[in-house]
Amino acid sequence: MLRPELEPILRAGGAAVVFQAHRHLEARMKPRGGIRYFVTGAGARRPDRFRPDSRTVDRAHRGAFLHFVLVEATRERFAFRVVDAEGRVRDQGDFARPPQPHSSSPDISAALR
Repeated sequence: MLRPELEPILRAGGAAVVFQAHRHLEARMKPRGGIRYFVTGAGARRPDRFRPDSRTVDRAHRGAFLHFVLVEATRERFAFRVVDAEGRVRDQGDFARPPQPHSSSPDISAALR
């Protein structure tokens, strides 16, 4: 798992959301270190079996379905909707992004050591 190595870089860069798609399923992870993680990889292939654990947000459908994620993001807000192959919204939410220091390029050198 790369998360321990990547989190300092993501935080230093001001990331609020991370999407990963290696697994063919949908899962929303509990926020960690101020970053929200989404697994979304079941757009065309039969979904993998979903195995919830303490890191995932508990939901009845368990994420094993074909889907896409509609995202609306601005500097201030992030909203998402998980839509299944039949057009039903299976999960949704929005949150305010924490204030970020204004910088054209964040200094991530400490995170790369």
